[in-house]
Amino acid sequence: MLFLGIDPGSNGGFGVVDESGAYVTCNHVNALGPGLAPKPELACIEAQSNRRCDAPGAQYGLQKLLIHYGKLMGILEDQGVRFRKVYPMSWRSRYKLVKAPWRALIARVQEMWPEAPIKLKKDDGKAVGLLLADYARLIYQEAMTT
Repeated sequence: MLFLGIDPGSNGGFGVVDESGAYVTCNHVNALGPGLAPKPELACIEAQSNRRCDAPGAQYGLQKLLIHYGKLMGILEDQGVRFRKVYPMSWRSRYKLVKAPWRALIARVQEMWPEAPIKLKKDDGKAVGLLLADYARLIYQEAMTT
């Protein structure tokens, strides 16, 4: 049984763990597309929402992010993958990473999955993807025990 986590940001990534929480794979989010095989039991995608952007060009970046977010949810729906949109505060609090910088995210992932190819700032999207995959696994297991 596999669990998928997706960080839809421009430097986003995805991660996959199995039912025991063991590392399976991770990659840049652009490598994720139709034909998910084997199909994950549950996916968590980091929720995105419209927010105020004052910086020049920031609104364009936000629009691109929201379009990409919608496309990723479409891929999941098209493949028949059950998914949950989770807000950063929810999953980050589970791992005690609220307001944590990227270095803390990467350190936590290296601690949990030393074999994962995550070491640099450019890998933070993959790190988030793996943590979201593990969060999906925990949500699924909690639902099965209640």
